[in-house]
Amino acid sequence: LLDECSSRKAVESEISSVQGELEKSQTELGELQRSSSEKIAALEKSLSEECGKSEYLWTEYQELKKAWSLRIFGRFNLRKRTFQLVQATGRIVHRCGKKLLNSLDVRYETRLNLKDKIYRHFGFCLKSVRGYNDWLLLNKCRFSENLSSDTGLEVPHDLPLTSIIIPVYNNLRYTLSCLHTIYSIGSKAPFEVIVADDCSTEDYAAALSGEFPQVKLIRNERNSGFLLTANRGAQEASGEYILFLNNDTEVLPGWLDELATALYHHKEAGMIGSQLVHVRTGTLQESGNLICRNGKMLPLGRGADPNHPKFSYFREVDFVSAASIILRKSVFEEMKGFDPAYAPAYFEDPDLGLRLKSAGYRNYVMPLSRVMHWEMISYGDVLATGAERNREFFFDRWKDYLSKNALYDSPEDFAACWKFPRERILYIDAEVPKPDRGSGGMDAVFFMDYFLKRGFDVVFHGEYTPWEVPKYTKMLLRMGVECVYQPYHKVWEYLESNGWTFSWLFISRIYQAQCFDRLLKKFCPQAHYIFNTVDLHFVREELEAELHKDPLLRKQAERTKLFELTVAKNADAVIVISRDEKKLLEKEYGLTNVWHIPQARAIAGRKENVQRKGAVFIGSAHPPNMDGLLYFHDEILPLLPSDFRLTIVGEALRDVMQELPEYQALLKCPQFHFVGFVRDLADVLNTAQISIAPLRYGAGTKGKVASSMSYGVPCVSSKFGVEGTGMKDGENILLAHTPEEFAEKIKALYSDPELWLKISNGGLEFLRNEYDPGKVEGQMDELFDEVRKNSGPERRWAKTPCLPKQEELDASGK
Repeated sequence: LLDECSSRKAVESEISSVQGELEKSQTELGELQRSSSEKIAALEKSLSEECGKSEYLWTEYQELKKAWSLRIFGRFNLRKRTFQLVQATGRIVHRCGKKLLNSLDVRYETRLNLKDKIYRHFGFCLKSVRGYNDWLLLNKCRFSENLSSDTGLEVPHDLPLTSIIIPVYNNLRYTLSCLHTIYSIGSKAPFEVIVADDCSTEDYAAALSGEFPQVKLIRNERNSGFLLTANRGAQEASGEYILFLNNDTEVLPGWLDELATALYHHKEAGMIGSQLVHVRTGTLQESGNLICRNGKMLPLGRGADPNHPKFSYFREVDFVSAASIILRKSVFEEMKGFDPAYAPAYFEDPDLGLRLKSAGYRNYVMPLSRVMHWEMISYGDVLATGAERNREFFFDRWKDYLSKNALYDSPEDFAACWKFPRERILYIDAEVPKPDRGSGGMDAVFFMDYFLKRGFDVVFHGEYTPWEVPKYTKMLLRMGVECVYQPYHKVWEYLESNGWTFSWLFISRIYQAQCFDRLLKKFCPQAHYIFNTVDLHFVREELEAELHKDPLLRKQAERTKLFELTVAKNADAVIVISRDEKKLLEKEYGLTNVWHIPQARAIAGRKENVQRKGAVFIGSAHPPNMDGLLYFHDEILPLLPSDFRLTIVGEALRDVMQELPEYQALLKCPQFHFVGFVRDLADVLNTAQISIAPLRYGAGTKGKVASSMSYGVPCVSSKFGVEGTGMKDGENILLAHTPEEFAEKIKALYSDPELWLKISNGGLEFLRNEYDPGKVEGQMDELFDEVRKNSGPERRWAKTPCLPKQEELDASGK
């Protein structure tokens, strides 16, 4: 009975509880119904108001339709007729104005400025005028060239004089337009202009003396044709470089600087040509040419977008059309100029290209040098009669050479499938490298430059920068690196269609290796795989987690460690920049494919007899840098004299700190000077007394230490700034383990000139022995030779299980 009573009470209690919840639910339901009915009523009221407005507007529209003006306007289609009338009037006025302007003695520059103003303000009534549409297209290209004033091009201060040779026959207005663009774009390269007149009937002497008196004019005694006129212009040139330019061109900013600088840096170059763009269509005429085995020319990119990355990088070609090519005068004379056998013209430029290649030179196209080309204007059809004869002569001369050296049988073969004469390597990193903003960018550029020197075709993609990055993408294109970026390429689509072309994969950082693992295994299973750790990320993450006692950071470090060791184990070769990391991977985890490739740093040298003062800290917005600077401010700075000053280099470092409250004291500190981005570290390090690297955690070696050493500036660092480098305390660096030691070492360098000189000389000597670029390249040669020797026909890494992505792990909770 007691049990029954207790169970009954429990049931009754549960029933009352359920009833209470039911009553509560009914109350909530009533409130929801009440609120929903209110919202419905409000919506119905709003709908009623809107319906009233629409009825009013409809009534007004019906009344307006009865108006005579609208009826006439609609019946006779006045809008369309008015547009046609305005355009017809615009054409008539444009034609009359053009004739009037041509009849007046007006300077050509004034004429161009007037045309710009008229087209800019009255273009709405000139939409059917061809000249206006050509002006629109040309200005669109000019605007795209000026989107970024800083293209990353450094014009050498000792660049030789370039003689620009323009052969002409009549077409004076095109020549004046060409000259106007040459003198208006502001080239940094020194140049002279020679106009070689082939007995024109138009008065070039009078026109040039009034408009461009600085131009040197020479005139043939009799009409000789394009080829001989060009050769005579070269004989009159006083420049070390000669540049042949058609008069039916309009050059764009950077045109001359890009060509002359490329020739300056490539001693092996025969001819280097510009990318040619059709004025009327805005599409490519060519970005260099290949020659097929059947003797036909293959203009690369013809009809394509000039900005397409496939045709935008510096590359070797068979020849470039002589509408815009640059050569060393000595090389042109060595070739005895354009061959007179092709006079008056046609096929002299491909013939020169093959003669240069036969003599051991290499021909290139520099697409960043861009020229708008009317095509067939310079001499037009005047010389076309000999074109077919010259084609046959050219093929008879070169058919044996082409049968052995041409890449394609015919242009149709090119359209069917692209071919590559060299091994191709795909380089994937976190972002487009910025060598003037961080050590990682310097290392990435070094590796790509090494690959190019060893004859690879290099293709680059930066995961976090999938679009073109102003200045820095152009720096890679200028080097000769093909870049994969949107909107022209989505990387997964590019790999699907081009993955089979790669013999090598060079993947930097574990996050990128993890992200692209599946795509690479699917589309590039035939390639050798080199994993560049940059630094062992899991080591840095473990140290950061331990420093901050953060379980989430510890969990992330465990994940990174699992993936990083898995990729390293499966790769054909693993690159680390620290000796300690190599030992760790070999002794702790049993890896046998690890290569220590130190940072390559050229020695800038120590500037003597300068007044040095202050310290320098160099760093990006990398967490160890930010933590180290905060540590220095809180723990070390109070132990230093009040007149101590620290210059902090790093734009991103400063900008990120401005957004975080814990760093506001650093930004306001009177002893800290944040200078942001510094284009040339020499501006800071040539007058600095010391540099510091107060890092509390990190992995790999630190570029900031090597950079200061290269300028002979002694560095005071924690152990994390020199781990695995072999640097020795008291010989080439000063190490400090506590804030007190840091302060003591800094004071010692300030007060002891002999110690300062000893550490400075020791640092320079260390770089010569350990970080010399030539030695590092030799180590890379050994790495590639070893991978080739040990790799079988199948790639083991491609058959291993795919790594999970970060979002998949987050979803699974593992």
